[in-house]
Amino acid sequence: MTVLLLTLAILATDVGRTRTLAVPRSIERTVLQLGVGLLTTYGDEARLPDVAKVMEGDLGIATIRDARLLVDGQRTGSPLRRVLGGLATLGLLVLDLADSGDSVELRYTLWWRWLAIQRSVVVQEGQIVSRAALSGPLGPQGRVKRIWLTARATETPRGTTIRLTATARVHTGLCARRSRSRCRLVNQLAAAAIARELDAALVGAEREGRRMSARGHDAALAATGRCIDRLLAIWK
Repeated sequence: MTVLLLTLAILATDVGRTRTLAVPRSIERTVLQLGVGLLTTYGDEARLPDVAKVMEGDLGIATIRDARLLVDGQRTGSPLRRVLGGLATLGLLVLDLADSGDSVELRYTLWWRWLAIQRSVVVQEGQIVSRAALSGPLGPQGRVKRIWLTARATETPRGTTIRLTATARVHTGLCARRSRSRCRLVNQLAAAAIARELDAALVGAEREGRRMSARGHDAALAATGRCIDRLLAIWK
């Protein structure tokens, strides 16, 4: 297993960038918003895409499919039981009575034209984690093969600190199917170019997060969505 992981690390060219911002608003508003959304489903999982739409905000041409609710990382029992369990856990989280392993997660697929973006929003003790993962081919000659985005919002005494992380996997070989070029300089130049694009996307995401927080919306989800939009505009 170790040999396999080392081999994959050598073959893959992954470029990651990180940015941090702070907003005065707490995460409780988003937790309550998710709770209200779950109440309106009446235990019907077919209504979960509507909850995801509320969490995402303006979707434009994108659509949401295959929404699922997980409580403490599990998807067991009937839909009604999962919704009631999710509401109970959210209540404990708001009241600071939850255990460290308690969580409520909403997973769904965000379809943008031909591209499927795997999304998840996880509410845990003192934090909300918004994730997105999309697969290529994207960018010039389809060389960007995969993108991972994470916005981790952690509650602090003065508001919320959000750590934005964007990682792209790119093929740098002479042929787009080759993961990595034999020339070290080519790999370095490609990584630097991707890093600049990720930095630009994160700057835009940070601005959007601040703007949406000032308007009373969730900054972490807004930042994730803005980062996706920016990268798709560059690499579609």
